[in-house]
Amino acid sequence: MQQRIHHAAGATICALAILAAAACAPDSGPAEDSQDVRGVLRLGHQLGVSTWDPATSVGGSETRLLNLVHDRLVHLTPDGTLAPGLASSWRFNKDGTELTLELRPRLTFSDDTPIDADVVKANLDRARTKQGSTLKAGLSGVTGVQAVDGDTVRITLKEADTSLPALLSERFGMIVKVGSADSAYPDPVGTATSGMFRVTRNQTGVSFALKRNATFWDAASTELSGVEVTVLKDATARLNALRSGQADLTLVDPDQLEEAESLPSVKVLPTTTFNLAAVWLNSKLIPEFDDPRVRRALNLATDRRALVEGIALGYAEPASQPYPKGYYAHNEAYEFPYDPATARKLIADAGVTGLEVPFVVTSPLAKTAEALQDQWKKVGIKLDVRPLAGFGVAEQLWQRKTAPAGMAPYTGRPDPAIVFSMFHLPGQPTNPGDIVDPDITELVGASKAEQDAEKRAHIFRQIAQASVERPQGVIPLYFPQEGVVFRDSVKGIRPWLDGFPDLENVRVSR
Repeated sequence: MQQRIHHAAGATICALAILAAAACAPDSGPAEDSQDVRGVLRLGHQLGVSTWDPATSVGGSETRLLNLVHDRLVHLTPDGTLAPGLASSWRFNKDGTELTLELRPRLTFSDDTPIDADVVKANLDRARTKQGSTLKAGLSGVTGVQAVDGDTVRITLKEADTSLPALLSERFGMIVKVGSADSAYPDPVGTATSGMFRVTRNQTGVSFALKRNATFWDAASTELSGVEVTVLKDATARLNALRSGQADLTLVDPDQLEEAESLPSVKVLPTTTFNLAAVWLNSKLIPEFDDPRVRRALNLATDRRALVEGIALGYAEPASQPYPKGYYAHNEAYEFPYDPATARKLIADAGVTGLEVPFVVTSPLAKTAEALQDQWKKVGIKLDVRPLAGFGVAEQLWQRKTAPAGMAPYTGRPDPAIVFSMFHLPGQPTNPGDIVDPDITELVGASKAEQDAEKRAHIFRQIAQASVERPQGVIPLYFPQEGVVFRDSVKGIRPWLDGFPDLENVRVSR
C-alpha cells in the first residue's frame, strides 16, 4: 500500500490543491440562501459530469450526479422500490398501452417557473426526438405524449410496457428547463433546475459546486446547503483527500477498504448495488462473435470466482446473469462454470484461430481486464487491452459503437424488463452488435405486457435461464460492492441499490 501512495503522490497533491481551490471559490448563488446554516458536503468523485443534459448523457455513474439537480417523475427508495417523484401517482389502462401520470400541484423550477404537464410533455418529446439523444432507443415504444390538463400527462405506447414507470425514475424521466426539442442544454451555471440543488460553478472534468434549491417540492429532505464536487480519477487520491480532511465522502477501491477502516474519524460502508461489471461484444466489427459457440466459449473461459477473489478481494459477487442472487429476476439453477477445456473445444469447432480483439476498458476496471486477458489467452483469444479515461469506453462501446469489445460497469435498473431489453433487443446502445435470440425477444415482450408481479417474475427467470443457455452479446463478470467511505461528521448515508451518491437526508457538521 505504501508503494501505491508513493506513486500517486503527484496526483494527490494536485487533487488536494483543486479541492482547496474549490472550497475557496466564490459562490454565484442568490443572496437569500446566504444565511443557511446547513453544511456544505465535499465530495470526491471518480468521473464527474460530462454533460448536464440527461438527453445526451452517457448515463452510468453520471446519472447519480444528474439526479442531484434534475428531479425525476418517479423516484426509487433505497431498496429499489418505485415511489412518487414529480408525479404523485400513475396508472396504466387495462391493456397497458397508456400510462397516465398525475403531477404534484404547484411544482416549480428553482427560478419559480412552473413545472406543469406541458413542461413534462416537452421534456419527453425532446428525449424521443432530439438529434443525438441517448434516450431515443429506450423510448422507442412511445407513440405520443399528451398534456391532458395542467397536472395530468398521458403517454401512449405501441404495445404494453409495464416497465415504463421504472424507466421514468432515470434520465428518461428527468425534467429540465430547455427551449425547443432540438435546443442545446444551456450553461448549467445559473440555469434553473427541478431537483435538490442548482449548479453555481462548473469546470468540466475538474470540479463543480451545487447550492440548495429552496423551491424543491421536497426541500425538507435536502439537509445540505450545498455540495462541492471534485473529480479525482485516482482512487489513492480520493482516499488521501478523505484522510487529510479535504473530502467528506468518496468511493475507494476494494483493496483500500481495510486501510480506510483503520483511519480515525472515517466510516466505511461497502454497498451492493445493481451495478454490474461486464464485457460487451460487437459482432458487427468482429464476425466471430456472431457464432453462439464462440460466445459460450468466452463465458466458459471466464473464471469469475478468480476475478472476485483476486481483483475485487472478495468485495463482489460472481455474475452469470444481470441480477444478483436473491433478486426476484435471478435464476439460481443457471450459472456458468469455469471450463476452459470445453471453451477450447467450442472455439476449435467454430474454426476460430489466432483471434486478436481490440479491447477497451474503463480505467477502474483495468486490472480486471488484464486478468481476463490471461484467462482468455488460455483458450486462444488474444485481447489487446486499451484503458480509457473518463467516459471514453461508454462513448466508443455504446454510443458510437466503434469498439469491437470492451469492459465497463453497467448501472443496473430495478425493473428487469429494462435491463433485458437493453441487453437483448436490437437497436439498444448496450447491444452494440444487435445480437438477438427470437425466444428471448418474445419473453421480453411478454414481461412488458404482463401486469401481475408473480407472473412477471417467472418470465424474468425464464429470460435469465435463456441468457445462460444461449449467451448473447454481454458477458456478466461480477457485481462489485461500492466502497463508500465518509468522515464521521457526515450523517444519514445509506446504501442505495441504484448507486452512489444519494444525498437525501444527508447532513454534515463541522
